[in-house]
Amino acid sequence: MKQLVCILAIIFNLNAFAQGANSQMPTDPLKLIELQSAEFIKSTESCDEVLANHISVVTASEKYILSLVSKKSVELAPYEINMLQKILTNRFLHLVKAINMYKEVEGVATCSPKILGSAIAVYDLTELGSEALKDTKIRRIIFNFTNFPRYQLTKLKELYDHYTSEEVIQDLVEKINEEKITLPANLVINTETHNEGSLKNLGDISLTGATSILSGVTRVWGFISDHLKWRDGRINGNNEAYDLIKGSLKPLDLLYEKRNFVLSNYTIPGHWGHVAVWLGTKEELIEMGIWDEEFFEPFRKAIEEGKNIIEIRKKGINFVSLHDFINLDEIAVTRMSNASNNEAEIYQEISEQLDKTYDFTFNAQTSDKITCSEFIAYSYGDIHWPETQVLGQVGIKPDDLAILTLYKNSPAEFVLYLKGKKNHLFEQKSFDDWKKIFATSTEEELVYQ
Repeated sequence: MKQLVCILAIIFNLNAFAQGANSQMPTDPLKLIELQSAEFIKSTESCDEVLANHISVVTASEKYILSLVSKKSVELAPYEINMLQKILTNRFLHLVKAINMYKEVEGVATCSPKILGSAIAVYDLTELGSEALKDTKIRRIIFNFTNFPRYQLTKLKELYDHYTSEEVIQDLVEKINEEKITLPANLVINTETHNEGSLKNLGDISLTGATSILSGVTRVWGFISDHLKWRDGRINGNNEAYDLIKGSLKPLDLLYEKRNFVLSNYTIPGHWGHVAVWLGTKEELIEMGIWDEEFFEPFRKAIEEGKNIIEIRKKGINFVSLHDFINLDEIAVTRMSNASNNEAEIYQEISEQLDKTYDFTFNAQTSDKITCSEFIAYSYGDIHWPETQVLGQVGIKPDDLAILTLYKNSPAEFVLYLKGKKNHLFEQKSFDDWKKIFATSTEEELVYQ
């Protein structure tokens, strides 16, 4: 990752936004690509600038894609997938802007010669096809983006199929030669790359069919098992437990639940069956400067009603009060070290999950549908969460988030663990008790990397 940081910092045209730079500009080059490409989209660009800026975006994003392609035997982390989605979204929004600047409107084009609009598109999309779409893992992730309107990539397949067709590329080259147009040195039209990649192939179609069947089965069973309950939780209604939990919580803490009285608890691998996020109180959020942010608007009503916890369950995103949440047998709290200095970024990422639905395939590599653990993994930034195989796919379980507290140099810390007893009593468990939950998984030292 450090090598990637150095490479992207060198190759990206940082001078493009020198005038708008300030001391708060993030140093993560992936974030720089995202923010600067977003600024390209909003700014008024000259014809020369739109060409130069788009080439710089393609160059930087292709370097990132190459780094992902090189990870042959390693699954992509949620942060990497999230950044790929953001970078590609901005890249193709700017591509559409560039194409439109060379289109004629009522006989007049903003930029000329208009053939450069097609040249930019062919250059961009053949670059994408030459690496990303020849890699099965990356191709499937990118295609997943095209199915979720929020990512604004729904037209990507249509653009790709058009501008990488042999006919379009051949026609482009002929017109460039006929009109004796000299392209910028770094805008290379590679006539050998047409149709090298594809956003979807027969193997993907077969996988989609199998995944749909799996999703249907787990969906039905999930709803049935969630409703099979035979008592209340052992902590339910205990005011002392409520006060202890409430007093321990800080904004963006993670809450884990175990409900031995619900059948679905026995269908989830590991100790913990669910994980949620404590958003904080209105007073805390005002003090943090988060409350009045535009991206926080969807949360305000729920928090004012005392529903300070956000989660995703099988029915979708849900806000719930701590009082209702602790209808449990066991509860735990962990805290992420990056939550204290990246609050606004994390809350904004959480807000971007709000219209997603539950992932009944438990596939952590698809970002349009998410489980409770994936909800957190896609929101908390550059955290390398442990992963496990779930139903034959790479998944992230609540236990994977919790066990991160036991890693050396971990970004997660243990805060609290309560275990309910009969008659709605409870006992507060120690960190040693917490470690015993994961004893079989921690026989060897775990080191966070």
